Amino acid sequence: MNLKDALPESLQEEVRARFGDQDDIQIALAADLSPGGSFGETWLVASAERVMVAPIGDSAPSQEGVSRDDDLFPPEVRTFPTKCFSKVRTEALVGCSRLVADVDSRQEVLLYYSGDLNDRFAEAAWALGKLAEEGSFTSTAKEEPVRCPQCGRWLPEKGGICPACVSKVIEVGG
Repeated sequence: MNLKDALPESLQEEVRARFGDQDDIQIALAADLSPGGSFGETWLVASAERVMVAPIGDSAPSQEGVSRDDDLFPPEVRTFPTKCFSKVRTEALVGCSRLVADVDSRQEVLLYYSGDLNDRFAEAAWALGKLAEEGSFTSTAKEEPVRCPQCGRWLPEKGGICPACVSKVIEVGG
């Protein structure tokens, strides 16, 4: 599975400042929820040396009358040394999931994401664990096609059958 998406322009300078050469980046994934739990983007960027979690745009919860706890919803860019990660895992919650790591013997919630991204962040959790232990990883997951190889239309599900290309003729007992 590809764990390296193209970084948005708004994040590239921050990544250059914290990582230097972007060739060292091994994970760059966008979550589809902001730290406050609303729809937005939070990026996970990691190399063998450091891990960065960066919300894009306004990450504060926008609900009126709701107090924001910055320990639960940190709005700023956070950086951690990769070697300080000991256990990285995903946790399913009601309505979403989250990526959690033990960093220097304390639990750190890295980011929240919707159920559509469960597979990507499960792979990212495994890859972060490998980066912390060994400094690199090699993905063994097979990338499932999301488009039909014949007509190029989006498939209803990864690796599924294209409804436009499937034979419409059904032979009934003869």
